[in-house]
Amino acid sequence: MSPLQANSKIQIQQRLPAAPVPLRQVAARPTITVEATETGSGNAVDFNWQGGQHFLALHDIKIIDGETRVGDLRATGANDLVDTLTLVPAGLEVSGWSQNAERRNGFVAVYLDPGAITRDLAEVSASVELKPKLYFRSQIVRQTVQKLHRCLTHPETTDTLYMDALGVVLSVELWRAAAADTDHRKTGATLSRKQLQQVTDAIESSLDSPLALQSLADIAGLSRFHFLRAFKASAGLSPHQFVLSKRIAKARELLEGTRLPISEISRLAGFGSAAHFARVFHVSVGMTPSDYRNSCQ
Repeated sequence: MSPLQANSKIQIQQRLPAAPVPLRQVAARPTITVEATETGSGNAVDFNWQGGQHFLALHDIKIIDGETRVGDLRATGANDLVDTLTLVPAGLEVSGWSQNAERRNGFVAVYLDPGAITRDLAEVSASVELKPKLYFRSQIVRQTVQKLHRCLTHPETTDTLYMDALGVVLSVELWRAAAADTDHRKTGATLSRKQLQQVTDAIESSLDSPLALQSLADIAGLSRFHFLRAFKASAGLSPHQFVLSKRIAKARELLEGTRLPISEISRLAGFGSAAHFARVFHVSVGMTPSDYRNSCQ
């Protein structure tokens, strides 16, 4: 499956021709795209989006006046929208305008592949139906979107496996919110010994490369959602935590047994940069890579 297309982004039009173009940052994975947009201070904008993905926005905006429409839902007037969320299921349109307050305004948008949600949640529900919501609050959903935003703003410290997992977590949270009256007890399923061995072998043979959650789930023959639960139940760690522990172990081995430059050890252990490696290593081991190497002499 290819990454979501760039033209899926929400369209924002400044009402003043001389106003600056909104600033955007975008990060994409095959089933999720994250976009951060600054919409300006004291300006008026029109906005519109409709597409084949589910759209979720976390707002950091205060408006003096405006109107937002999603399906039959409508919100008007002045609003403090900081930390509120808007959900627009695939196929529906969100549109409107706003007069921004004099402050730094913006939002983080997440575009989710509906097909991936259906596959990931197949073990939990035969169908997933999301309803549009305007300016709602959910601490758990907000925190997950904020973690995705950090993946966007700190790409050098972002593991692709971590971003994939956050996409699955967000899908589950949205589905649970949409089906809050249904009992979704965990099955307690685990991986078989063979499945766990195949997955861990694949991880250890690819530590120097980005690892995708979908690839690991495919090895186990499970959806990403089921795989996340089953792997943690079997290994005691999430896939991201397990991979990180293996990368630290490989780095320690190379620091102890070779004179390779630390930048090269960082690359061989699968870290995005030497600086990221040094920070993670210090948190895990309690000393810098250089100090650890010296202590092994």
